[in-house]
Amino acid sequence: MEETFLFSNEEVSVTPSVVRFRAISYQVSNIGSVAVYYERKLSGVFIFLFLAGLCAAFIAYLLYQEPQIRDYTIYGAGASVGLILLSLFWQHMWPVYEYKFVLKTASNDVHALASHDRDMIFRLKAAIEEAFARRQKEADHRSQQRGGLQ
Repeated sequence: MEETFLFSNEEVSVTPSVVRFRAISYQVSNIGSVAVYYERKLSGVFIFLFLAGLCAAFIAYLLYQEPQIRDYTIYGAGASVGLILLSLFWQHMWPVYEYKFVLKTASNDVHALASHDRDMIFRLKAAIEEAFARRQKEADHRSQQRGGLQ
């Protein structure tokens, strides 16, 4: 009997009865809960711009130390402030989120999967919840059949 896949990619596959994370398999009946958490991370562009702003501040400091080119200090300081403000604006407008899928079993084992792909994480959660629903539907159907036999 071949089972249908509710979700599948290179790391995870979900069928109505089994969830596989590469080499680890979990029976759907033994899964206690699934959850998705997310965390805001620092963007690479933010880090680059902020460090460039700090470098520009250091250059402005060095320019201020040299009497012949002290007049150019304002340009270095302005570039420093501009880069730091731009980095803060970038982080505020385009943050990077890391999504973490957490699966807990009835025996309190925990399996986590982290990704920047929001859609994949939520599709995985929905597939496992669909497997829960199918399992419950089958259990209800079996209990109705037993009730009708008595």
